[in-house]
Amino acid sequence: MKTINLKHFPKVIVLLVGLAFLTFDNRIASATEILKDTASPDGIVCIALVSSVDREAYKFLNTKTHKTLGDVFTPDWEERSNIIINAKWNKSGNKVAVLASYGTKLSAMFLFGRLPNGKFKKIIFDYPDPLDVYKTLKGKPFSLADSGGCDVNQLGKWIDEDSINMISGISFDSYDNKGDSDLLVSFKATVHGANAVLSNIKLLGPFSDKKYDRVIKKWKMKNGS
Repeated sequence: MKTINLKHFPKVIVLLVGLAFLTFDNRIASATEILKDTASPDGIVCIALVSSVDREAYKFLNTKTHKTLGDVFTPDWEERSNIIINAKWNKSGNKVAVLASYGTKLSAMFLFGRLPNGKFKKIIFDYPDPLDVYKTLKGKPFSLADSGGCDVNQLGKWIDEDSINMISGISFDSYDNKGDSDLLVSFKATVHGANAVLSNIKLLGPFSDKKYDRVIKKWKMKNGS
């Protein structure tokens, strides 16, 4: 079999081959979008949406080296629509609380800590369900528990390097806008190693929509949210 000497190929064919490889490279390349208001206090770490051909992933990103430092969500969680992220960092930037809103009325809260290798790992963290807290304290289910509500979770400020104030909340449609339709639970989450311990758990409400707005405004002012 004779070997093919590329010197005898027209330059246009060589150019087409090069374009083919370039197209392939572009197809597998990823694009990175740094999310607003997610940067650590020193600005070195942020949360970014990294898009490739087969996946959009939310990742911690070193803004100087552009290296990823761990996933924010699991692949199945990323399938949710309209994800909006709010991040609250402690002073040293080695822990961060994340509030992720998704869909039209749902949200979830997460805590992450930095490992010795610089990457971030999710902290085991189960925040209180307002309906469960209400039922435990009152001895009966909340009257609107089966109505389907809207999450109104809130991140406060970090009290110290390991503790942050938060709110787990749910709001129901009272239709006439006069009923007590909003339940909140305020609490402190303190990180101990790979886990978070909850304390100062307080049931707030139920409130009417108008009183809920006042309570949240006051809580945000106090907690730097």
